[in-house]
This record gives sequence, C-alpha cells and structure tokens, in this order.
Amino acid sequence: MKIFISPLITALMLIVATTPLSAQDVLSLYPLFTERDAVPNPSLEGIWAIELFGNDTLSIQKAGDNFYHLRYVSGIEPSLFEGGLVHVGNDLLLDLYPVVPDTISNDYYREHLVKAHTLYRARVENDTLRLAPLNYRWFYDHVVNKNSQVSHVWSGSSFVLTAPTEELRALMAEHAQELGFFQSDLFLHRIATQKQRDGSHGQSKADQDIPKRELVITTQDCIPKFPYKDGWLGGDGNVSIPLGPSKTLWIFGDTFVGERDQKSRSGSHMVPNTIAITTCEPNKQSTIQYFWRDQYTNHPKPFFESFTSRYKYWLADAFMDSNNLYVVMQKIGPKSGASPDDIFNFSGIGMTLAKISDPNATRPDQWNIKLIPWSHVFDPDIWNGCLVKEGQYIYMFVNGENQASHLLRLHLDHIESPQGHVEYYAADGTWKAGTYSDDMKILIKGHPGQGVRYHADLKQWIMVCGPSFLENKIRIRTAPDLRGPWSEEKVIYECPEQTPGSATYDKDNFCYLGREHIQFYDKKSHSLLITYDCNSADFSKLLSNMEIYSPRVLSIPLKK
Repeated sequence: MKIFISPLITALMLIVATTPLSAQDVLSLYPLFTERDAVPNPSLEGIWAIELFGNDTLSIQKAGDNFYHLRYVSGIEPSLFEGGLVHVGNDLLLDLYPVVPDTISNDYYREHLVKAHTLYRARVENDTLRLAPLNYRWFYDHVVNKNSQVSHVWSGSSFVLTAPTEELRALMAEHAQELGFFQSDLFLHRIATQKQRDGSHGQSKADQDIPKRELVITTQDCIPKFPYKDGWLGGDGNVSIPLGPSKTLWIFGDTFVGERDQKSRSGSHMVPNTIAITTCEPNKQSTIQYFWRDQYTNHPKPFFESFTSRYKYWLADAFMDSNNLYVVMQKIGPKSGASPDDIFNFSGIGMTLAKISDPNATRPDQWNIKLIPWSHVFDPDIWNGCLVKEGQYIYMFVNGENQASHLLRLHLDHIESPQGHVEYYAADGTWKAGTYSDDMKILIKGHPGQGVRYHADLKQWIMVCGPSFLENKIRIRTAPDLRGPWSEEKVIYECPEQTPGSATYDKDNFCYLGREHIQFYDKKSHSLLITYDCNSADFSKLLSNMEIYSPRVLSIPLKK
C-alpha cells in the first residue's frame, strides 16, 4: 500500500528541509470534513501568487456543490488537488488531497494509491490568503516527548494521523489554539478573481432574473419508448418532468453507454446518470434523443457530473418552478464494511440540488448547471425519493423509525438556501420548524412509494409503491390531501420478471422504482402510465440480457 503524497505538500510547507524526500510533513489518512459540514467560501476563489516561490500560482475554483479544485502551477507540470473547507471552532480549515490523473486508467492500480490529506488553517484578508499547515514539531513533541495518545503511524519522515474523521475533528478543536500547533502562515496574493479567471463579466445566464413562466402540465398523447440507439444501452431510475405540451425530460441512474451503433452491453461503459428528451409527435408516436458527456469517447462521463471520485450522482426527483428546472440528486459513495456478497455495496452520503434556468432555451448539452448543497440539511438515510411540488412548497415524504413515514415541506423561496426553513408536519396537525422530531405525524405505516401525483379529475393524490427487492407487486395508495388520510395499499400489477412461471422470470431478477408519469395520464380511461426497472444479481446476466435494465412501460386503468 502506497501513500500518494502530493508535490504541493512540500511547496506549501515552511519547514526547513533539504529535499521533498526528507520533508517532515503531517498528513492524515482520513478527511477532516464530511458532506454535511463542508462549506463553500467564495472569498477563496480566484488565482493566487505564492510570494515565497516567485512565479508559482495556485488557482482555486469551486467544483461540485461544496468543495474546490486547486491547480498548483510550478514550472511546466501543474498539479491538481481537491479541497474541502470546514469550520472547527473559530477557524476555517482547508483539507487538501491530490487528484489521481486520468492518465492512470488502470482501476486496480488506482485502488492502490491512498490519498493523503494535508490540513491548513485558512484566512482571507482582502486580497491576501494565509495558509498555515499543521506543525510537525508540535506532533513530534506530543507523541515522542510527552507520550500523548495521538493515533498515528510513521511513513518515511512524515507523521501520518490515522484517527477517523470525528476523532480528527476533536483533536483539531482541542489543540488548534495552542501556540505552535500550526506553522507560520504562508502568504498568497490574489492576482485574479474567479470572474476574471473565467472571462466572465456580470451575471451568468443561470443567475439572471429571467421572467417567470409557470409550466402548465397537459396530457401528452403518446406512449414513451426507450430503444437502444445512439450508444444508449439501458439505464434505471426513470425520473421524468414535462418541459412542454409535447416534450418530456427523462433522467436515468447508472447507464450502459457505448459507440453510436453499438447494440450489446459487452465492452460498454457504465456512467452514473444520463438523460433523454422524448417528444410526442402529431402521429402519436414517441421519439427520443439521449445525452451524456463526452459521448463516443474512451472516457464517457455522466450528464450530471460530481467532479470528484468520492461520490457519484443518482437522481431522486425533479420539479419545475417558474422557468427553472430543479433536479434532486443523491451523493452515492462506497459502503464501509460491506460484505463480499453485498450487491448493494454503496451508500448515500449527501444530497445536492441541480438548477437549470430555462431548460427550453438551449439543447441539454448546452445547459448551465448550478449545483447547490443540500447535504447539511437533508439526510440521505431517511430520503426515499417521494417528492412533489404543490402551491408554494415542495413536500417530501421521509422514512422514520419502525417503517413510519412522515412529511416535510420547504417553501420555494428557500430551495437554494434551505437551512432553518424546513418544516415537519406534527402530530397536532400543525407545521413546525425542523427536519426531525419525536412529535412528527405518522402518515403511513410502511415506507411510501417513489412518487406521488395529484389527479384533479379524481380529486385524489395517488402514490405508486413498489416493486421491492424481494417482492413483485406494484401497489397504489390514495388520499384526498398530502397529509392524509392515506388508504391501504392496493395491488395493481405483478412484475413478470419476478413471477415464477412467466416467460421473462429469472431467479436473479429483482425489480424496483415504480413511478407514475402524470403527463401521460389518460383522463378518459383513468389509466396511469407507470415505469419500473428490473436488474439482476448476476452481473453477467445483466450484460447479456437486453430484456432487462431498461424502463418497463405500463398503462394501467384504475378500477372504480
């Protein structure tokens, strides 16, 4: 196991050392921040000159929703780092770690590179950035001379902290104000702001005050289809949002993509998400166009990029507010301690909101996507993807204890800054501030479905539930109000892929994510258009069976 030590570590240290090989650095195996407490700080953005090193520069650019890309230029070869900011007491600390170059494409090799973190106290005063790294002398003195119990190992001449994140934070909070805990400040002088760096003058289109136009949902008179074409070879998730009277945006999760004319998943790539636009033509036929980044290259990318290897984006739901499209996304990272046989070896580590202003103004590949942090407010462990916009609020069903379901709401005025503005529906029938409390009203016994939509002709909300991992039924609940009372579940469909005896059954199949797409609702026959997904616990079958892992489309009439 090799610790991937960055060349910037030595450049930013004010340690008297002969060469980088003998630099006495303080590193950490674990990050200082989590997705919930990482904070953006626009004052750090721009290009900075490192006064001590002549022409060396450090570019700091916001990436993702709550972290930064840092590009250190010294000589010919630049170095790229990621940085997370977190408040510990009164200090703003920068956690810096290297980005493994894309030129190292061998996954097995990349997994053997352990990224070491370096920690700095960061202070901005006008156009001066002061960075102070941890002091090797302080840690050496505490461990060797004072026998302090600081979790660590030695790697060469470096002192490597091995404490997990919470313990590391506690160490910082306890000692950060002690004399000598940090080294002397390294001074950087701003030579360009972020707007100057990007060649931007004034507001971007995404931030301009565009006149509001409320989208009216009308029935789209066709049945959507999802053929394997243009390199799109199947995906799941199937979030949809109408963009007009005949146009719908579809957002998929993990997707197989390949060459333009490829029809087999063998040799394809998988990207975390893709999108498509379907159009209902005058002849009632549906056409489709797929999108992802860097199509038909050796390194295709998802449409919604996370800009980090720490997590990827899966899509939870989407909604329109005036002429803005908002996409709610889960940050999906590795699952710590997963068993060797765990096919769900991933976990939700945070939430992000993507904003696209006026999506109809340009093609999707030209959209300006703004990423807004939600991790500090919404817990992915209780999020179940059941979201709806109604009036001036978005409402979210969340999971509670003992399979109870509760209701949160957030006013649309605060969707880009939700902290302190989320309310829960309480047992006494009132809305109270907060995201969790013991007095939350239990609306449903059992987890809710993946979507709920209002049907004005029926004067009912309809919630689609299932199918679940080991159960083949799609069910619905109904209620006259989001707050209930909700009916018991009623089975409306059994998935043949999980039903023994059917032609498409396989013991390794599992189906999930039944969703209604209300823009295709047939009011005359009261028929719901529902999609669901099927996967396989055997990856070889997933590759070879092109009958699964693509949206299954159902038109189901409701019984009186």
